[in-house]
Amino acid sequence: MMFTRFKINYFLILICFFLCQDLANAAVQPPQITPEQFTQTEFKLIVFLGRPGAGKGTLAQHLISRGYKHISVGDLLREELRQNSALGLKYRKYIETGHSLLPPNVVESIIFKKIVSSIHSQDKLVLDGFPRTISQAQALETLLKKNQVDHAVRYIYIKTSEKNAKARVLGRQVCTNCHAVYHIKFCPPVSSGICNHCKNKLIQRSSDNERDILKRMDVYNTSVHGVIQYYKKSRNLLEINGNKTIAHCINSLDRRV
Repeated sequence: MMFTRFKINYFLILICFFLCQDLANAAVQPPQITPEQFTQTEFKLIVFLGRPGAGKGTLAQHLISRGYKHISVGDLLREELRQNSALGLKYRKYIETGHSLLPPNVVESIIFKKIVSSIHSQDKLVLDGFPRTISQAQALETLLKKNQVDHAVRYIYIKTSEKNAKARVLGRQVCTNCHAVYHIKFCPPVSSGICNHCKNKLIQRSSDNERDILKRMDVYNTSVHGVIQYYKKSRNLLEINGNKTIAHCINSLDRRV
């Protein structure tokens, strides 16, 4: 009788142990955002991650055609520079070389101000160039949770080889007016040096040169890659093969958002 009672107690202890393990594992795993949650909200945020030249700006242009507004950290900072604002003048040298060394609080304040404004107006946003560090990723998550829109974000990693990304950057051209992005080989304008959309002049950014692209690749390898791994652990990271054609990347994006 005692032996039977001991066996029952032993099995009960084992059952409790495994139940506790399952509960602990469930607590460690963060909740995954479902497609239903994402589609059932007016405000949406798409965050593109990847190397410089991965195609973040090109895919952002596609989302603009679907009603999204594009927030590019680089464009916002360059706009500060064009306006000769105090911030633009103070950080001119960082902005002109790719803003990789700007104080994190400066970048965060500009981006977060724009995001909060868009939450209130129920806009759909696409963000690239941010976050660049894990602390920025955590600050962004905190902001979204505080405003109860953390279910309305998609993090998308455009995976591209360094060789392909570098070739894209060195051949990239940008419209001085609408900021549309072209490439002299892979996506040339109809008329050389002229934007297809607004007919304004195309230029090569001063930071799109051999020396600065190496610096920006280094920032990616030392910081942004860690952000990608951080989002992978959260189970909320979607991946697109950026080495494929533009049409293939756009098709992959449309299937996900």
